Amino acid sequence: MKYMFPLGEYIGFEGKDRTAFELLASDASFLHVTAFLAGAFIDIALRQQTDQRTHTTHHDSINHFLKGVRLLREKFLRRNEEETLSDATVSVVLTLAICAYGTGEYDTGRRHLEGLHQIVKLRGGLPSLKGQFGKKLLMEMLR
Repeated sequence: MKYMFPLGEYIGFEGKDRTAFELLASDASFLHVTAFLAGAFIDIALRQQTDQRTHTTHHDSINHFLKGVRLLREKFLRRNEEETLSDATVSVVLTLAICAYGTGEYDTGRRHLEGLHQIVKLRGGLPSLKGQFGKKLLMEMLR
């Protein structure tokens, strides 16, 4: 294995991080937004394979998107700091921002990023993104 990935020991990600799988089981908004993202990706991949010029997102993907956003909104309304400032919430808002920019909804994407900035600021800034999953979130934010 060392010969296949010679730089692996220098990159700095230790082992497999199971945080995302745990969040799928413990945070419903994370689950639904992740399901939406997977469905949208599959829709785009299939569209490219068939060279379709028009695109509609599958109905199930839209339902996951709507449910994920509703659950996120409910989470914010509960004003539970632990829930609101969690890695799952950061990931959901970041995913929504990326999706908005990817579909040309630049104002919506900017609003998501402004909200993400507030969440990270309330957490204590970028150093609050700890552990492997936090590092991955940070890398995705800086991309």
